[in-house]
Amino acid sequence: MITVNVKDEFSPLRVVIAHEALNAIDISMEDHRRLIEPELLQEHPETGPIFRHRVIEQQAQFLDFLNRNEVEVLPPNRQTAAFCQVFTRDPCFAVRDTLFLGSLRDSYRHSEVAGLVDIGRASSAVAALWGNGAMIEGGDVFVMDDGNTVLVGMHRHTNKAGFDHLTQLFRGSGVEVVAVPHKALHLDCCFAPLPSGEALIASDRLSDEGRQLLERRFRLIELDSVEASLHLAANLLWLDERRVVSGSATRRTNELLRSKGYEVHELDSSQLVCMWGSFRCVTCPLVRA
Repeated sequence: MITVNVKDEFSPLRVVIAHEALNAIDISMEDHRRLIEPELLQEHPETGPIFRHRVIEQQAQFLDFLNRNEVEVLPPNRQTAAFCQVFTRDPCFAVRDTLFLGSLRDSYRHSEVAGLVDIGRASSAVAALWGNGAMIEGGDVFVMDDGNTVLVGMHRHTNKAGFDHLTQLFRGSGVEVVAVPHKALHLDCCFAPLPSGEALIASDRLSDEGRQLLERRFRLIELDSVEASLHLAANLLWLDERRVVSGSATRRTNELLRSKGYEVHELDSSQLVCMWGSFRCVTCPLVRA
């Protein structure tokens, strides 16, 4: 039995869902241009050619890092055709004592939820968020304030039906669910809260309403625009209140974090970034305690 416990983004990370990426595939820039609408591709300057062996190699280094830092890794059941399954944050997320199974926007990713069945059965509590047109993905969800606040990014991959479903499940629990409009793939691609009450943001990927909402809750610091757009600098994974995992390409962001007293562990996430994600995207915390 896994006693799920996630009440914030910073308590010591003990157990995560993470995948070895063995079902990754090679994707050329020509493939990207053929499969992705030009307008959407233009919104993702981080897009690049994907090489299966490099994705697997980088993910293996990251999983080894987690093991060396005494984080237990639970792999989902591999879904053969699910070449994006490495992004385990998308189909699920945990709040307090419950693992939530989300509803992915893209049909080619729906099988990833099936890969979580065994982990769900072993978890202390599970809730499904699909049906009635609901879409909600874990990259849009942040747990704050000892589990009393859940920020939910709202854009293409999380809609009002998904937000309303989650809100309904928390009704009467004392949890405030707050919608944060944005213009990124997920909220964690343009927003990174820090343990200090500050938050790193990419303003060009936040709506005016989203920025104003965050300003009421955090002291905002603007990310380097190049690192935010080309290297997804906001996509951080906290091991605890002192230690954070960040991409080795985001040098200015890493220097900023170090200047604030944080211990920054730099790893190569370049292939994940070409797939529109980074270290927060490839981990779904189940236990922070």
